[in-house]
Amino acid sequence: MFDTYVRLRIDELQQMLPQHLYSEIEPGAAGSALGGFTEWSVPGALPGQALSFGWDWAYEPATGQLLGQWATLRTNLMVVDDGGADMGTDCTRLCIARLLTHVRWERTIAEHLHLTLRLPPD
Repeated sequence: MFDTYVRLRIDELQQMLPQHLYSEIEPGAAGSALGGFTEWSVPGALPGQALSFGWDWAYEPATGQLLGQWATLRTNLMVVDDGGADMGTDCTRLCIARLLTHVRWERTIAEHLHLTLRLPPD
């Protein structure tokens, strides 16, 4: 069976450094006053392959928070266990969300779209 997934173990994924490609505001998206989508990638994650991540987000102006809508995650990655077996989309989403939290996706999107973000200090 052929598919388009790039398969990585969790420890391999954790070594990746995703880069912001594009974000756009879509008024009224995600059931919020303001929302949108974003696209990120890891170029050259493996020879001849790049990882891509895209998801929707909501912005809450009253709290200054960006909230990832991780159920909407679109990716070509599948996380696998040490034996190479697929760990499934839920596990993959969780691993990607954790990785992107480490690179502070919220700050990047807020800067790119000129949104006021209120986060705890580093």
